[in-house]
Amino acid sequence: MDSNKAKLAVFDFDGTLYKGDSFVDFCAFYYLKKPWRLWFFFIQLGGFLFWKLGLLSSTLFKSLFIQYLFWDSEMEIKRMSQLFWERPRNFNEIVIERLVFYQKEGYTILIASASPKLLIEIACLKLHVKHVVGTELIPYKKRHVVTKNCRGPEKLIQVKRAFPEHHLAVAYSDNKDDLELLQQAERGFLVLGDGNIKPC
Repeated sequence: MDSNKAKLAVFDFDGTLYKGDSFVDFCAFYYLKKPWRLWFFFIQLGGFLFWKLGLLSSTLFKSLFIQYLFWDSEMEIKRMSQLFWERPRNFNEIVIERLVFYQKEGYTILIASASPKLLIEIACLKLHVKHVVGTELIPYKKRHVVTKNCRGPEKLIQVKRAFPEHHLAVAYSDNKDDLELLQQAERGFLVLGDGNIKPC
């Protein structure tokens, strides 16, 4: 370890900092606000079944899932995200305490999520975290598509691209897809279903 390098602490978002799946919760919130979009649920259901059968990659499934955002501009999605995060949401206090500790210790904090970056940025700012990497929504013919899902190996690539000169000191995730990220950190921690933490 190079002691002169700035220390980086990486936190997954869904299931780690946030209790649950914000990607799904935001979709449910969207349907409540725009119920005429509910017909997209059948596209999502079909995509889910094909994904479970191994006939769709997680990236293609996510592209299908987000089609309920059809017609909406980035500004409108951000507005809806603002409304979503204005409501009380469940966060994992144990992991939040760790995040605050590393902030006080002067670590650079990065939240790395498989959820669309656009949907969680406001929540990250509420946690006083300005560095975020996540799945990017790419506008395409009035729709939004996903070309790279920020999950597993792709998440590690994005973390290293964001802070190539930092020392990956600690990493937290509930998802075993992030095992490589946890193992490459000096100290990796797996967040369990009950919210507790164990070294990886």
